[in-house]
Amino acid sequence: MPMFNAARTVTRAIDSVVAQTHGDWELICVDDGSTDGTIELAAAYAPQLGNRILTERLDRNGGPARARNHGLARATGTWVAVLDADDAWRPDRLHMLLTTAAPSGADAVCDNLIGFDDHHGRETVPLFQSLPARLDLPTAVAAEYQGRYNLGYLKPVVRRAFLDQRKIRYDESLRTGEDLLLLLDILAAGGSVACSSRATYIYTTPVGEGSRKLSRSTNTAPRDADLARALERFAERHRMRLSDHDRQALSRRTGYLAAIASISHFRHARLTRDWPTVLRLFIERPEIRRHVWLFLRPKRPSFFQTH
Repeated sequence: MPMFNAARTVTRAIDSVVAQTHGDWELICVDDGSTDGTIELAAAYAPQLGNRILTERLDRNGGPARARNHGLARATGTWVAVLDADDAWRPDRLHMLLTTAAPSGADAVCDNLIGFDDHHGRETVPLFQSLPARLDLPTAVAAEYQGRYNLGYLKPVVRRAFLDQRKIRYDESLRTGEDLLLLLDILAAGGSVACSSRATYIYTTPVGEGSRKLSRSTNTAPRDADLARALERFAERHRMRLSDHDRQALSRRTGYLAAIASISHFRHARLTRDWPTVLRLFIERPEIRRHVWLFLRPKRPSFFQTH
């Protein structure tokens, strides 16, 4: 569990691990330079959990990928899973995923995610209608899946031996998109990734489905150019393993990231009420003005609309 200034949410996350019906687990909490007492809240569980919960405080804030890698380095279990400190698990998540993975021989297994609106404090809807039984790289890297989110939001449970043998770790150059790159590395290394359409990971969406407000726990901003560069490095690193179909899918995603970079920046500035940035982008970028016009223009009545 990577943690950064998560005092408001971390006990909910830890409680969801303690409540798992699969009882054989250890929880490694890695504090990424918090200043709000997050690690003290996590450490307070030690009297009831003993050595099942480990806490580590990093010397500086290095981002979620670095914190994840510290957790992986300390993990001893057969399987490893990441749980962000503002998210939670349904009580049967580990049991469901491990019983799905074992008979299928998968190296990693993913579940669907159910959204959580941080402002309303309640679950909303699953992110995806369904997931493929087996995941391939072009599907994983697509900009959208079923017209909604991309599959980079998935939080796989992975065989630790597979990660260690292939020397797979999170890309520490990234502050966002690190879960997608790990998933792609698993697939490029020949990993078999099974999926369940059941939603048992409770994911705090960056913007609430009901409130339409930016989550109070989000610490990230759009970094589309960083992710595009990471995908280009990935394509180069695995060039001998990738099919033409894989390379085309990666190229489409990098092109998409370049096209939406300024719009993502504009939307984030608007949600955080950074009005100087909103005004600057509106003045400087014609694609922003087109975006605003398309949003504000009057909607013409449909030919079939009756009055």
